[in-house]
Amino acid sequence: LQVQLQGLSPSTIYRVSVRTKHPKAVLEQRPVERCIDFKTLPKIGLPDPPTHVQVEIGPQPGTLLVSWQPVINQPKPPSRAAVHSYLIYADGKNIAQVPQATADHVVLRLSDLSDDPPIFITVRTKTKEGSVSSDSNVARVPRTQPTGVPPPPSVQQQLLGTIDPTTGL
Repeated sequence: LQVQLQGLSPSTIYRVSVRTKHPKAVLEQRPVERCIDFKTLPKIGLPDPPTHVQVEIGPQPGTLLVSWQPVINQPKPPSRAAVHSYLIYADGKNIAQVPQATADHVVLRLSDLSDDPPIFITVRTKTKEGSVSSDSNVARVPRTQPTGVPPPPSVQQQLLGTIDPTTGL
């Protein structure tokens, strides 16, 4: 027999009892009873998103380098809020997963993204259990020249940058 209890409060002690009684038993017969006490786990929030997300022209033609500051305030395992991997989003659509908690970058091929290159990149953290953080800061994707040759470094610096998600600037 399995029972799933729902709606329990975090960090609370509960007692569960199970009684058996034969349907034909008379009222004086005492049913068999077993109890168990347990305490629910504390409430664990979502992991923090990474910070300082930046996007720049990648090391090879047709690539983008997405970098970030990994989440360093990791709770001790086996906490469910510990970062397990990073999810990369282009214009709100999940495009890649980086399966290391200590990762700080990924190189993306533009040809793998879609016909239209993305405008914005965000990164989220993911726990082993599948909980996902909120978005990181929004980073604007730099544009290359029509020939596919990256612009000179001075122009690249003007194109690079992050966008404040609250103002869009």
